[in-house]
Amino acid sequence: MTVLIVGGLVVLGASLLGGITGFGFALVCTPLLLSLGLPLSVVVVTNLCLALVTRISVAYRLRGDLELRRVALLVGASLPGILLGSWTISVVEPRPLKIAAGAVVMLATLLIARSLTRPPAPAIPGATAAAGALAGFMGATTSLNGIPPVLLLARDRVSPRRFQANLALFFIGSNLITLAVLAAQGAPIAAALLPRGLVWLPIALAGNLIGVRLGTRLPDLLFRRIALAVAFVAGALAVVTA
Repeated sequence: MTVLIVGGLVVLGASLLGGITGFGFALVCTPLLLSLGLPLSVVVVTNLCLALVTRISVAYRLRGDLELRRVALLVGASLPGILLGSWTISVVEPRPLKIAAGAVVMLATLLIARSLTRPPAPAIPGATAAAGALAGFMGATTSLNGIPPVLLLARDRVSPRRFQANLALFFIGSNLITLAVLAAQGAPIAAALLPRGLVWLPIALAGNLIGVRLGTRLPDLLFRRIALAVAFVAGALAVVTA
């Protein structure tokens, strides 16, 4: 019962953050749920399922702001990245990968943050496909699959609504692919969903709804700064926990 209640509070906080910024749910949930004694395999599946359902609600609510071509390219390009990352992690020690990825994320975040008050930078040809491939690779090697799309959207200075809509649809595709792979490998889907996942689901939806309403009302510059701050923390955590 303690795990159910405290875990519910964790899910609520993570959902608020995920609603405000469009990402960061697993960043909060994973270490805190692990600290409650839940197995990593259960935590991973729980996070993926809860994030998937909450992202579906966001994508539907903000469907008018979706850039379908951009998201399709992000998800499609992530597939070769996932394959390359899966092979890399089988032959390379994961610790230096996490350190390198975290350092690159922090550096990229700082560079983009410095440019926020300057005139918009010109579009880079192939940037969306590159971000998708990098997202797949980083997801398979470091679980930071959301960071490349976040940095891309922040650099392109899309509005908070479009930022959240595109990320939501990207995470739907990415999480479905990941869950399918995990299920094929015998992941504990039922153990993750019953009963805790079902109890936490309405909490996640409520927290996400409040967060989205707050996030989409923030001034554009403040929203991007918050998103970049969360991305920087994600990179720092990857280095610290490597």
